Amino acid sequence: MSRCAWLLSLWCGLGCASPETPGEQDAVTEDLLDIGDFDGGDLASDIGDFDGGDRESDIDTSADVRSEPRHFRTFETALDIGAEAHAGLNPFDPAQFKVDVDFEAPDGRRFRVPAFLYQDFSRVLDEDGRERLTSVGEREWRVRFRPPMDSAEGEWRYSFVMERAAGRSESEMRTFVPEVTQGHGMLKRSAHDSRYLAFEDGAPYVAIGENLAWYNKGGTFDYDKWMSEVAENGGNYLRVWMPSWAFGIEWTRREDGEVKSRLGDYGDRLDRAWKLDHVFEKADELDLQVMLTLQNHGPFSTLHASEWENNPYNIENGGPLETPVEFFTNEEARRLFRQRLRYIVARWGYSEHLLAWELWNEVDLVTDPNAPEVLDWTVEMARELERLDLHDHLVTTSIGGLDLFAAYFADEISELISRHAFWSLPEIDFAQIHFYGLGPTPIDFGEAMPLLVDYLHAFDKPAFVGEAGVTAVGIDETREYDPDGEGFHDILWAGLFAQGLGTGMSWWWDGINHPDGLVRRFAPLSRLVRGIAFDRVGMTRVELPTSEDLRAHALRGDGVFLVWLKYVPHQWYAPDPSEVRDATLTLAGLEAGTFRVTWIDPHLIVEDRSSTVELTSEATLEVPSFSRDLALRVERVR
Repeated sequence: MSRCAWLLSLWCGLGCASPETPGEQDAVTEDLLDIGDFDGGDLASDIGDFDGGDRESDIDTSADVRSEPRHFRTFETALDIGAEAHAGLNPFDPAQFKVDVDFEAPDGRRFRVPAFLYQDFSRVLDEDGRERLTSVGEREWRVRFRPPMDSAEGEWRYSFVMERAAGRSESEMRTFVPEVTQGHGMLKRSAHDSRYLAFEDGAPYVAIGENLAWYNKGGTFDYDKWMSEVAENGGNYLRVWMPSWAFGIEWTRREDGEVKSRLGDYGDRLDRAWKLDHVFEKADELDLQVMLTLQNHGPFSTLHASEWENNPYNIENGGPLETPVEFFTNEEARRLFRQRLRYIVARWGYSEHLLAWELWNEVDLVTDPNAPEVLDWTVEMARELERLDLHDHLVTTSIGGLDLFAAYFADEISELISRHAFWSLPEIDFAQIHFYGLGPTPIDFGEAMPLLVDYLHAFDKPAFVGEAGVTAVGIDETREYDPDGEGFHDILWAGLFAQGLGTGMSWWWDGINHPDGLVRRFAPLSRLVRGIAFDRVGMTRVELPTSEDLRAHALRGDGVFLVWLKYVPHQWYAPDPSEVRDATLTLAGLEAGTFRVTWIDPHLIVEDRSSTVELTSEATLEVPSFSRDLALRVERVR
């Protein structure tokens, strides 16, 4: 088999696959609703970048962190714009009809944000467990605005500007006083350590979570359950797609085989946008961060999970493209995507629970991500997001890593750096890779993931493994190869100890992670990292001497030592839950002093065991008996 053919066959088992055929996906989420229109436009922001830091913790690294973190609640209001204002026009196309809202702060600073067309809905869960939506009231123009964190308290003023071919009009000035509450602001790349993220006020952030890419027939009720379970177990992260069968706002609609939808008109899919509103409202309630994937590969891929036949950009459906790869070069396609970005930013760019905009899921399944036209497209769209987004949320993209998989198995990862220019783009704020095993083929994630993250860190950015699993073939295959979820477990812990910006993020949320209760394993990790400002303590990966059957994955920082002690013979592909007795662990590089030592059972069988002890610069600890793995947190008390 040729290398190219091998890569393709490999990816068919590893790529982030859509769950069913597109037709089945639509059947899952069909609500049989006709809905409305929206807005368009362009704007400028007066807000600069905010860099982060850390929360208060037992570790004294709180310099520059606000002692009383606070932020402003989102201001949302309807605008006095009737449907007659855009009669005969596409209100989602800013070239035809555009509404922007100008805000003036108490100190005189001015900010402009786009408005969006909104349709309200109510929801019920029918007797078959399927979500049903019913439209409520008429469509209306709305604006969502969260004042910048550094704004003074007091009265704000605002007015909206409406532009169309017939002319320009401006509303009268109105006022509001934003509610002040506690909060840490938006996530940014840390100013202190290029490998990590932090909030605007300096509070630390380590992502613990999973992919929750789309809903099943329960719709938003599915997310209520999943997100609550993530939060209850100490998770703080989820990744959500905008695919055609779920939250996507732009897709082809047919009646009797005839295309009835209009490219660039999101009116048929305002129900999908309402559902995504619900996800962000739930994220706000539960304090979860959402990475929002704007474009999945399927609509433009001919390699994997292809939806090109039904893509509205396809010339056969009235679009401008004869082939999928023209999406990156065709000016009309680029204009339409910029238009879609405007609506997305207008509707969800307010959220401090939006971790990042992800331009693509696995763009390498569409074309070469290093091709000049792809790099040019990426720069253009990332800059468009920066121009539109008042809060300058992080921007990323992702690859499935065809080259990476081949290089990993050939031990040639270091050779990839020169070929992956897209991670060097300054417009991309952090790097990520997707990594799946080959079914029963043995992969020790504890060894593999540090290699992957180190490769990404060569680009001097935060990085993590954004999707991972023992196989990407399917739920049944994953459960067959890993019936006890040990691969899920190791992916979580290995991602963190590889010095990713968070844990490794597993797939199969709906078929395995939640039904099998694996999300409970977030809790020990959450306790391990709580309160530690990874970006401020100079965290370093260190090797600790152990016996032949043990491997100590360790991170050492100023006043803190974290260890994941793994019994090497126990792997997801070869379970060995033998009990480990009479082991010792020597910690080197500490300053002598008083420390709190906490042993944490990653498998939730034994409760945490803590003690306060005096340690020297090279301290040997007796390891409690354990099976499979054990975690250790050592933190300076004084």
